[in-house]
Amino acid sequence: MRPRRAVSSKLNKETESQLSSIYRDDRGNLPDMGKIKIQGRNSAVKTFFGIIVLGGFLAAAAWAGFFLLPAANKMSENQIKLVIDGPQKIALGSSNSYKITFENLQNVKLKNATLTVYYPEGFAFSESSFPAKNVGRTEWELGIIGAKKKGELVITGASYGSLNKETSWRVLLNYQPENFNSILQKVTTFTTSIDQSPISLTITGPEKATIGNEAEYTFKLKIADSFTAPAMELSPIWPANFHLATSTPSLKKSGWPIVNATTDMVFKVKGQFSDSADPTSEVKAILYLSPTEPTEKFEVANTSLKTTIIKNALNLNLAINGSLGNLSAQPGNTLNLTLNTKNSSPEIANKTIIKLTIEAPSVQKQSILNWINFQDKYDGAVKGEQINNDLRRGTITWDDKKIPALSALKANDEVNIDLGMPIKGAENLI
Repeated sequence: MRPRRAVSSKLNKETESQLSSIYRDDRGNLPDMGKIKIQGRNSAVKTFFGIIVLGGFLAAAAWAGFFLLPAANKMSENQIKLVIDGPQKIALGSSNSYKITFENLQNVKLKNATLTVYYPEGFAFSESSFPAKNVGRTEWELGIIGAKKKGELVITGASYGSLNKETSWRVLLNYQPENFNSILQKVTTFTTSIDQSPISLTITGPEKATIGNEAEYTFKLKIADSFTAPAMELSPIWPANFHLATSTPSLKKSGWPIVNATTDMVFKVKGQFSDSADPTSEVKAILYLSPTEPTEKFEVANTSLKTTIIKNALNLNLAINGSLGNLSAQPGNTLNLTLNTKNSSPEIANKTIIKLTIEAPSVQKQSILNWINFQDKYDGAVKGEQINNDLRRGTITWDDKKIPALSALKANDEVNIDLGMPIKGAENLI
């Protein structure tokens, strides 16, 4: 065997020869390993962290520059003042003035300054200390507000609304500092309420009403002598199951117009309740006031009354021209009435009597309804009555002699009465 040392020496020489052939250059020289520089593989990571460090230095420099700027050139909303001054508690219809003060406390001018005012509900504008730029009188051009300068706008008007209802002014100041390219805004608000009113509105009526029976409601309006009332309108609001029969004075489409108001006024209505899922029904009324333009209305008073509805053993429902509610008709038209009577009790209703009352305007004590040509196949007994110079009442009565089924109306039985009531034309009125 060859000695181990000799074999190892031979291997080392072969390895050295192979490495030399790899690292020698074209001239046969070996590189100086002491001068070789080892470089990390991930140079992109180093570049990334370098950018972050550089950005941090730049951001720090920018913030330092911002805080080291002269305080006079800084923009601060706190250096812009916007204040509203005026009475908070006011009387209905009273004229009041409100002063809007705007002030620039900075050393830079404010350009393109404008004021926009949103009035409280029920405020009627009358004048301002300098003219508005729009028809609605809600915008004012201020132009330039100089450094350390202030100005004011005074607005005068009357206030209308419900008692103790809070409403708010909202004022916006838009401006552009001379060292800014953007429009900035300052906002302020001011709350007012009406705590005195020369008007009172009440409603009286039945606490309980039986379905099908007549129910009467009275609206009373009182106005203080010291208050000059402009045009007003009292608008009643009926529940869906209330069917109006008569009104004094005559009720227009939206309510009772009030042109020449007096200190005490009374309005009355009569009607009937039909069945409803709700055990109570509420009648309401709202008083509107128009201080200047007819289209401008402000709510100045309201009232309501709840009535408990009592179901009857006999349910009565009246439809006119297919409607259970309000309807319109013209002279010469015919009113087609259907009166439904139903026994809702488990017992037999004996000797039932049905009465239908119709009230209509009259001319020279003659109803505008043509009772002579009235159509009723059961031929109910008719009785006429003059209520006043302008109103005439007609009552139609049916009993078991007219309608035999009324002698013993069984549970869930019903009787329908169809009527035709012509309205006189203009040529038939006296």
